Amino acid sequence: MTNKQVLFEVKHHVAHITINRPHAGNSLDLETAKELADVSLEIEKNRDVRAVLIRGAGNTFSAGGDVKAFAGQKDLSRYLREMTPHIHLAISRLVRLDAPVIAAVEGAAAGFGFSLAISCDLVLAAESAIFVMAYTKIA
Repeated sequence: MTNKQVLFEVKHHVAHITINRPHAGNSLDLETAKELADVSLEIEKNRDVRAVLIRGAGNTFSAGGDVKAFAGQKDLSRYLREMTPHIHLAISRLVRLDAPVIAAVEGAAAGFGFSLAISCDLVLAAESAIFVMAYTKIA
């Protein structure tokens, strides 16, 4: 798997997922949503995975949706309708795993990042961690 927005590897039975968009606060765009869904399928199929660790590259877990990518869309509604099933699929697969899913949160976990973190079985929060729903502030 040659992802660039989402890094993935399994070491010692632990699946490591890293949202790899530090330049954008590890925010979610369509490509990242697709890659996260693909990674969740790989984990679901891998019987050797005993735990999953999710983190963001750099010092932010995830700032949520990529509002710059959203602003660049001619048809934002269509873009979000295309993106949403990938997000739901990824979270649904991760939630149903027999292996515990752990979020390692540094910095902001906002919007989607907040949702991803609270969908995990355990959240390890650094002192820098900030949890924000953010959805109401975008409207």
